[in-house]
Amino acid sequence: MEGFIIDKIVSVIPVSDEQKSHVVHVLTNAISRIFSNSALLFLVHSLIPYIIFSVFNFEFAFSVSFFSGITSIFPVLSPWILFLHMLIYFLCLGKFLQFFIILITQVTLIFYVDDIIYNRIPKANSYIVALSIVLGISNFGF
Repeated sequence: MEGFIIDKIVSVIPVSDEQKSHVVHVLTNAISRIFSNSALLFLVHSLIPYIIFSVFNFEFAFSVSFFSGITSIFPVLSPWILFLHMLIYFLCLGKFLQFFIILITQVTLIFYVDDIIYNRIPKANSYIVALSIVLGISNFGF
């Protein structure tokens, strides 16, 4: 199926026959890197919070971690939407250790780890990559 889609895209692009193999290689490489990095983003934003929440015996560790992984892929929502409520909750209860551990973990994930993962895609902007995933999913109806 992937070869069929790539062949259709290349047939529309007006390039010479010598350049078609290069275009196919570049497209295949870009598509595979975008999806593999999206899967890596999902795993990192799901597993690390799950481990931390399990250590703190948080009741909804799996569901919050799963939705954190989903929101890390799509540019519309940020994982901060899930963790902001939890941070306020821990702050109100006076559990400052949990508050600071979750805060430092999320800042590290969002500002450092995400950049490392997105830099694996050469010449890519993180918002453009995430937007292309959203448009691809909505366009093909998955």
